Amino acid sequence: MDKIYYLWLELLRESNAIINCEYIKENISNSSIIALFKGENVIDEKLNNSIVKSFLDKNIKERTIRLYNKIEENKLRIITREEKDFPKRMKNAFCIITNLNFTKNLNNKNVYIYYANYYSKVAKSITKYNYEVIKELDYNLFCEYEEIETIKIDKLEKYLNNKNKEKYLFDLNNYIFYIAGEIDILSIIDMVIIIEAQYEGNIVEKVNYFVEKSIPILVFPNSIFNKNSYFSNYLIKQGADIALGKSDILFALKSLSC
Repeated sequence: MDKIYYLWLELLRESNAIINCEYIKENISNSSIIALFKGENVIDEKLNNSIVKSFLDKNIKERTIRLYNKIEENKLRIITREEKDFPKRMKNAFCIITNLNFTKNLNNKNVYIYYANYYSKVAKSITKYNYEVIKELDYNLFCEYEEIETIKIDKLEKYLNNKNKEKYLFDLNNYIFYIAGEIDILSIIDMVIIIEAQYEGNIVEKVNYFVEKSIPILVFPNSIFNKNSYFSNYLIKQGADIALGKSDILFALKSLSC
């Protein structure tokens, strides 16, 4: 039941309910939440009325059960914040979902790769090349299209129903899902590699976050006529480190261990 409890909390966050794990822990007991989930409104503790209302939302309860059943059917694993595998640097997320045979330690070094055009053969080949380099050092890789993008409930269900696994670039043994709070995933990133990036809010906001946190960023230069590389070329102009090949990537990665 605890797994459903954490999944439920994550779906509440996905529906924009303002929930803080420490606040919930301090103000309401686990048993009271589970009783509420079973349909017994036994909350005596003080809790914000809007949060209680969200907890009673029938749609969220049904979505939680549906997702939980799909996770079980597809032999995925829910790692809650109470388990030792849960990344210690992820402050606000309640749970993440992985394959059952997930072996990577999320408290190891984590590298984030971004490319603007999901269908670009060049971007995919560079990403795959970098993946091999990163694997040499046994670091974790998060890719924008496959892993780092916020996966809402409908996207996760779509993935679980998808039989064509060939479209994914990387080993699905290391696949990580999360339901809400993209900033929590970004908070565990140690280095960023940008292959190409348009000037759009999504990546600009992330880069600003990485710069604010002093996370190293490596950028691959591209043609000035390529609209998918306007922002990445701009970052180079602003002084970002340039990646031209394996030696640059390896040097930057190994420096993370210092």
